[in-house]
Amino acid sequence: MPERFVHPYLDFLHKVSLPLRYIGGEWGAIKKAHSNCDVTFALVFPDTYEVGMSHIGSCIIYDMVNSEGNLCAERCFAPWTDMEKELRLRGERLRTLESFTPLASFDVVGFSLQHELSYTNCLNCLELGGIPLLSEERNEGDPIVMAGGPCALRPEVMAPFIDLFYVGEAEAGLLDILRTIGNMKRKGASRLEILNELQKLPFVYCPIFAKRRKDEASGFLVPDRVYAERVYVKELSGTGLVHNHVVPWARAIFDRLSIEIARGCSEGCRFCEAGFTYRPARERRIGEVTKNAIHALLNTGFDELSLSALSPADYPALSKLARALSKSTLRLGVTLSISSLRAYGVPEDVLLALRGVRTTTLTLAPEAGTERLRNVINKNVTDEELIEALSVASKLGFQKFKLYFMVGLPTETMEDIEGIGRLCLRALRALRQNGKRTRLTCSLSIFVPRPHTPFQWERFAGENEVREKLAFLRHFLHKTPIELRLPSFETSMLECVLARGDVRVSKAVMEAYKLGARFDNWEEMLRNDLWDRAFSLAGVNPDDFTRELPIDATLPWDGIDPLVSKDFLLKEKERAYKEKPLAPCEKP
Repeated sequence: MPERFVHPYLDFLHKVSLPLRYIGGEWGAIKKAHSNCDVTFALVFPDTYEVGMSHIGSCIIYDMVNSEGNLCAERCFAPWTDMEKELRLRGERLRTLESFTPLASFDVVGFSLQHELSYTNCLNCLELGGIPLLSEERNEGDPIVMAGGPCALRPEVMAPFIDLFYVGEAEAGLLDILRTIGNMKRKGASRLEILNELQKLPFVYCPIFAKRRKDEASGFLVPDRVYAERVYVKELSGTGLVHNHVVPWARAIFDRLSIEIARGCSEGCRFCEAGFTYRPARERRIGEVTKNAIHALLNTGFDELSLSALSPADYPALSKLARALSKSTLRLGVTLSISSLRAYGVPEDVLLALRGVRTTTLTLAPEAGTERLRNVINKNVTDEELIEALSVASKLGFQKFKLYFMVGLPTETMEDIEGIGRLCLRALRALRQNGKRTRLTCSLSIFVPRPHTPFQWERFAGENEVREKLAFLRHFLHKTPIELRLPSFETSMLECVLARGDVRVSKAVMEAYKLGARFDNWEEMLRNDLWDRAFSLAGVNPDDFTRELPIDATLPWDGIDPLVSKDFLLKEKERAYKEKPLAPCEKP
């Protein structure tokens, strides 16, 4: 008889919250014998299980790698603080969910870096997994540590901890990297030889080979040249669809089946990094989407299907796709939803399909309170178009609405802030004409100047300025039924420093991790006192990275080519200050 399996965490799983995060064995999980694979790859999402299991990119990579018979991908997520405590108490390692193998025993450990506030979690996963934190301290027996995702386009803050950054879309070259590592390891190549070979690929950045200089205009330490350029798949159809979905034990943050219908965006919002770094816009064929969606629903049991894209409303055949899917979703008792909608131009038949089974919340993002400021940020929507979209949705039976706005945008005045309140009140009046049970939420975030955008040189708004604007809106709307959700200034400022930091900021990340910083994107977990001390110990002044940056400066992320020229970004910045929007047909 086969030997009975005993979970390595069995003795203490009952001591942690949500043990289902760590037990594995879900429907759809793939377990392979490592001895039969040329390369073993631990795919680490540096947040909790329920967050990571909602991430469509990780699902795509897991399915893609495991579809190759000689390659093995297993999942690992950041342990919550109670599990970290138990692991450290027992000297136990962080393990994957498929074979429960420690991270240190894999050939490659790959991090999905979706945002900067996961950096301390990455270090925690490395240390708990038995891997030295610094790339220069790893030896021949350690895995190659790689990272991809949006943060790979601004890699300097994590450069000392990562052996290899993959810049771009995984479908275009990840399998080639894994095969190269496997082939070279079998031939006895050293870590340095493998990295030296991989750095020849145009979409790979190996920080260990990079040279840096001090930029006189900014004072930043910057790469001395471009080391990698973004790679992407030219034709989206035929790639990137998940054929084998893993159904999570614990309820995921977005507990639904997500299908990517398009990638990239032609809107050109000047604040949006993804809009520039996922170009060009590409769409999947309707037949491919519907076939994959229905097959996945029948095999997983999800009761909601989400059509995912940066700008789903720009999908050329959205109405036809929604109609095609709604027939099947209604029959299966499945709700159809869309990840986010432009604040105008949404056809009525799409809205009808969205509320076919259960009424969902309709989310629109005007971003700014006045048309003037929307012209600045290139958000091409008028007040009238927004109100019309809300009125149509309300007449069709939607009862819950959410509007997204930002504060601290370039050229913003108190008139623009008041415009947010007035637009929300006008929206509420329009919605109430069709039913008194309407609920409206106004959700605010703070503008962060992102790398590789026309606003990358802008300043991050000061604390007093932001708090004054938030207080104004709170007072303006406090006697209304509108729910106002306010952002955290501290979280946004930290995000800005880590997004625009140079390699010196890595020392602050290390210090914050040593002091106990974890899950910094969770508002209840962020410890500003720890980060203040970390910056002090590292000799880093956060103000250096939140200030307005010189136009002629070389920036820390200029070592990566996003395939959008800096000249174009500068022209877009000039158009912004002239309040001149750019029509979609003019966008590269």
